[in-house]
Amino acid sequence: QEQGCWLIIYAAAMGSATAERVGATGAAEAVIASMRAHKSSEDLQGQGCWAIANLGGSSPGNSRRIVTSHGLETVVSAMRLHRTSLAVQAKGCRALSHVASMDDTACARIRAAGGVHDVMEAMRMHQASATV
Repeated sequence: QEQGCWLIIYAAAMGSATAERVGATGAAEAVIASMRAHKSSEDLQGQGCWAIANLGGSSPGNSRRIVTSHGLETVVSAMRLHRTSLAVQAKGCRALSHVASMDDTACARIRAAGGVHDVMEAMRMHQASATV
């Protein structure tokens, strides 16, 4: 699962056309399912958030897939389960912001899931980190 997320992270970073093709294969849904199945794995949660950030920030179509697959709620859940993990918090914040920048409904979904509170909590807990 971790290696699959790594592939998606890199493929989605190859440009918006490539990321859109990767997204059309069900990559976002696969990452979200993996994150739900392996909630206790800090490494997988961080990589999953990173993959969602790269996919979601690459195209409106991928952001829509993430929103409709409850990916934002999955990211918020990862952030709650791994509050002390700088990697999960930074990548979770990145995922939420990247998807929100591409999808008009994402901000409302993030708010409804309590994600704004969780982002603020991450910023408080990791004040020494410029990446959160």
